[in-house]
Amino acid sequence: MSAVDPKALAAVEAAEARFLAAQELERLRLFRLHLQATVTEVSPLTADLIRHQGSDLASLADQLRPVVERIPGMLHLPALRRYLVAETKGRRLAKDPGRVRQSDLRMSRRIAREGVILPSREGSRDRLGVVPIDGVLECAGWIGDSWFCTEREIAHLLVDLPDTIAAALSGRVVGDLIGHPALAGRPYRVRRVVFLGEGPGVVVTFHTGLMKHHMPWADQLAEEMRRGS
Repeated sequence: MSAVDPKALAAVEAAEARFLAAQELERLRLFRLHLQATVTEVSPLTADLIRHQGSDLASLADQLRPVVERIPGMLHLPALRRYLVAETKGRRLAKDPGRVRQSDLRMSRRIAREGVILPSREGSRDRLGVVPIDGVLECAGWIGDSWFCTEREIAHLLVDLPDTIAAALSGRVVGDLIGHPALAGRPYRVRRVVFLGEGPGVVVTFHTGLMKHHMPWADQLAEEMRRGS
């Protein structure tokens, strides 16, 4: 049996690498076309929080990547994509696992798998993650020591308050409860207060509304639509 030419093997490996790279680029292109066609709304709270982190919606969109199904023996989640709920250092509410709702855990995991976690600004305790869900860019994370998440046109905020104060929150302006630039001047009023059992923790629900949003790949989608017509 004749010896295998190592140069031939190297050429095949290079061809395979080019094929895989092209495949990943095509996967990303199709993923972005899908987002362009389906993601049409965002909460103004999400947009304000992203701006406060020193970013914008277009820059965040560029960081979104398609989910790659797991292959045995391979790990597809980078180490930096930690669960938001797990980042509990110095946050008293989250240190008690019973104080974090299952829905918050699910959102944190979904952001780690499908979304983007923005880096915190220097000196800020804010931590924000964003993920597209059912046509809306949803977000969750920490505003200071308070966990929050959006759910279409409403938002939920976990605040550390005694029951006597929490009972009088209905109708209050949310920006008066949490001093944050993304809440300042916004007419968000407390609509509902849910008590979390024993201890000073309540979930405050408020209406933010939704605003129209266009992902940044309209030209590519228009070109694809011309090809398909």
